[in-house]
Amino acid sequence: MAVKRMDNVGIVVEDLDAAISFFLELGLLLEGRMPIEGDWAGRVTGVRDQRVEIAILRTPDGHSRIELSRFDTPAIASDHRRAPVNALGYLRVMFAVDDLDDTLARLRPLGATVVNEVVNYENIYRLCYIRGPEGILIGLAQQLGQPTPGRIPWCGRVEDLPYWLLTIRCPVRVGYATHHRIGMPGYEHNEQPPARSQSPAMGRGGRGVGQGCRRPRLMAAMPHRA
Repeated sequence: MAVKRMDNVGIVVEDLDAAISFFLELGLLLEGRMPIEGDWAGRVTGVRDQRVEIAILRTPDGHSRIELSRFDTPAIASDHRRAPVNALGYLRVMFAVDDLDDTLARLRPLGATVVNEVVNYENIYRLCYIRGPEGILIGLAQQLGQPTPGRIPWCGRVEDLPYWLLTIRCPVRVGYATHHRIGMPGYEHNEQPPARSQSPAMGRGGRGVGQGCRRPRLMAAMPHRA
């Protein structure tokens, strides 16, 4: 069976009420909050005798959720909320917003600070990272325009792409063999992959991406076929 969906992202906080207020101001909707305790919970998390209060918030489209958790017991074991963005582990959640300036203006009174600066990417996106309550790191992106189908200003290796770009869907594919799409949203296709001998994503020894090519390269000017 395939994965059906990504259900939620969990964030552990000290002040649950403040975190809820922050994400409500961001635009999420509170589905509910409840205590979690009992032997079954400890068998899932590996933390015995836990007593936790959680709150579930969802995005307005209903497709994504975050789960905020506050541990009453046991005591917090470690704290990496203000780890730099190049630290190992989970990094952040990114939200698409309709007005980045307005969103920042509403969140600043609740403690939000921009990590560095708001960046205009090719007049397609304005985006930034912010620190929210307790240093929680999230990303915000406002779409400004539509990208040119099949083109993106990049012709290097996939692993050298900016990491934030790999989190957004776009009209660029890493070869036909895997049907991957990365980058900006707004692009769909129903075409079938060409025969292996015609694949534009050939790697070492004539192998296509997804067929053993060890260093796939981004096909940066692959036109969309209707």
